[in-house]
Amino acid sequence: MKKPNFLILLSLLILFFLPASFLRPAFHPDEVRCFKIAASMHSMGDFLLLNYRHHVYFDKPPFYFWFLAPIVRFFPAARIPLATLLNIFCAGLILYFNYRLIVSEADKNSAYLANI
Repeated sequence: MKKPNFLILLSLLILFFLPASFLRPAFHPDEVRCFKIAASMHSMGDFLLLNYRHHVYFDKPPFYFWFLAPIVRFFPAARIPLATLLNIFCAGLILYFNYRLIVSEADKNSAYLANI
């Protein structure tokens, strides 16, 4: 019973999140800001202190930008699809860790409902 429930959750993630991620344009307040921050990491040579428009960017931790920086640097033509795949991967990790946390505190049905 454990694997079919996980497969249902994974199929729902793929069915709803994957097509919608590739059909929407890059929004200026979100993705473009992240691309600029990742590009400034390489241009300034500072991978610990994030900069956006010559100001320190404290809104998010640097982990996501560390994964985004090589995409922006080495794949500039395909940065939006690759960044979208990175976002999908991060969303899947969040769902997985959320599921594991709720299963440790409650039952499996509550964990699946919380992730849907």
